[in-house]
Amino acid sequence: HGQNTPAAPPRHMAQLRQRIKAVWQMHPEFHTRMQQIAGCTWPSLEQLIRSAARLEKALPPVRAVPVHGDLNLDNILYDAETGRITLVDLNRATTGDYSQDMSTLMVSFYRTPNYQPAVRQRIARAMDTVLHFARRQGAHLDDNAVDARLGFGLARGLITSTRFIFEPWHARILFDRGLLLLNQLARLKPQQLPQWRLNKELFHAEP
Repeated sequence: HGQNTPAAPPRHMAQLRQRIKAVWQMHPEFHTRMQQIAGCTWPSLEQLIRSAARLEKALPPVRAVPVHGDLNLDNILYDAETGRITLVDLNRATTGDYSQDMSTLMVSFYRTPNYQPAVRQRIARAMDTVLHFARRQGAHLDDNAVDARLGFGLARGLITSTRFIFEPWHARILFDRGLLLLNQLARLKPQQLPQWRLNKELFHAEP
């Protein structure tokens, strides 16, 4: 189960770079808007990815643990009678960086296509629970940059998830929140990564 073997460095920014063309194909208006604001109020997305990728490589190694590899809600089966949870689609299961599963699960909650206020509140609470667990796991693994590690994964997941979302307004919110996270992280210096904290309020606003 990984023992003291270090996990391979996260590749959230490489994944974002690989998938961004599919986002532009689904939502070309995002690409147009990014081209309009690049160099004015924001750096270009490519500049942000490049800066964030350098910082991602500066994250301290973390111990490898068992990971699902694609821990989204579609791959979690819950039996209400027995309380049993079953994980399916295990073809990507391996040992690696825990932040991949944690950030994927949080994004999976957030992109759920149910917009009733009570449901969104439950989603926000579920994301809080995952964040709390990730922080405890990070402490257990002596990871002093757990929030930054999650932040890179969330930025990647929020932006790339929009290629599956047809509602333009909901996709816009996910894209903008991912972009906001990416911009926050890309401005950091490597030595600031352990001090950066994920603002949970980012996920409490209603889409």
